[in-house]
Amino acid sequence: MSLLDDVGGAFADLGDLAAPAVLSRITPGAYDPATGTNAAGTTQTCPCLAVLDASQKGLGYVFGDGLVQSGDLSALIPAKGLTFDPAPGDSLAVAGSAFSVIGVVPTFSGATPVLFKMLVRR
Repeated sequence: MSLLDDVGGAFADLGDLAAPAVLSRITPGAYDPATGTNAAGTTQTCPCLAVLDASQKGLGYVFGDGLVQSGDLSALIPAKGLTFDPAPGDSLAVAGSAFSVIGVVPTFSGATPVLFKMLVRR
């Protein structure tokens, strides 16, 4: 069993502490210079589990000076099962609340990401 499986299993074992979530990425369509607009884009979604943490202790250090704002949350999601790695600009829906992903710090096992710690904002 790999660390990727271990982290995914640990989140499954957290019960109510890990909430069902959906990570989403919208990719805009091609730009049409004749109309000055973008064609319809595509949306990728990944169901996952997330643990939200409201404490901001250490977030400024982890995500960069001046980046954390009042009300920001830290979100942990396992990499197992994701079809894309989270990035700033993505969105995370947890328990009926939508969050914008502001920053992402991956945790690796070798070259494989196993966990993503994200700074998210409503």
